[in-house]
Amino acid sequence: SKGRGGGGITSLEACALVNGTNVTQDPGEMWLCDVDDAADGTVAITLDLGKPRAVGGLKVWNFNTSVEDSYLGVKRMDVLLDGRAVSPADGFLIRKAPGGDGFDFGQFIAFG
Repeated sequence: SKGRGGGGITSLEACALVNGTNVTQDPGEMWLCDVDDAADGTVAITLDLGKPRAVGGLKVWNFNTSVEDSYLGVKRMDVLLDGRAVSPADGFLIRKAPGGDGFDFGQFIAFG
């Protein structure tokens, strides 16, 4: 996938996906890619947790730099765990961010 500056995603951009800074409007703490550059219109993100772990869900904070830019966030998301789909056939519907950081707008997605 391509990050903000074109080309491959940088390690700095990848860190924004899991760095623990969540309720923010700082674009340096978020990740955005150009889906139009993806061959089939999808972007894949793979996380390796390093060793077997029990994963019951994840929390998503969508793209949130401003009200106008909140429409740039993900709309639907397919999730695979060890190669097995845990999302519905049409993916999880992800809420649009509010465009402000006055409250924790994260969305918890439970698996199974």
